[in-house]
Amino acid sequence: MNKIEYLIDWDKKIKEFVKQHLRFEDSCQRCGYCCQNNRILVTIPEMIDILRYLGVHFDRVFLLEPNYYTVSIKTKQINNTSYCIFYDNGKCTIYDVRPFQCMVYPAIFYPKYKDFAVYHNTFLGHVYFKCQGRMKSKLKAKIEWMTLELLTYERIQFLMHNYKLQKKLIRNNTIKNVVELYAWQ
Repeated sequence: MNKIEYLIDWDKKIKEFVKQHLRFEDSCQRCGYCCQNNRILVTIPEMIDILRYLGVHFDRVFLLEPNYYTVSIKTKQINNTSYCIFYDNGKCTIYDVRPFQCMVYPAIFYPKYKDFAVYHNTFLGHVYFKCQGRMKSKLKAKIEWMTLELLTYERIQFLMHNYKLQKKLIRNNTIKNVVELYAWQ
């Protein structure tokens, strides 16, 4: 198994684990708050999944970041606000293959997650994250505290490996070709 296949497999395992353990309360109001972003960074497996899903070339949906070591989804302007190009009137047009950060929102898998959590109860063992959207959404993500710690560690390890390889592919000017090759296999 090569490095990219390894990353693809690792990414799938993390996403499956999240689907089993992250619980959402109430429903999304589709305000688009989570889609407002100048930088929606994507990993190599996410790029492959999105291109495979859409059947398009790299340059149509992705942007090499100015520092040349990361890749993000292109954005569009709606009322002077940057939105992901896949946001369309309250819906994600790539919902089935959306990036990890979109899949888990409003949860954040980051070592300083306590700064973002609305409620953290170690005694009961759960951490809650609440949508920050302007429509007074009651959408909350709930996860067991220890599971959050484990997933955060695993995700960071995955990202370190991903960005190390991604940086090398960008430096060698091969990221587009490699991602497209895997997407169209």
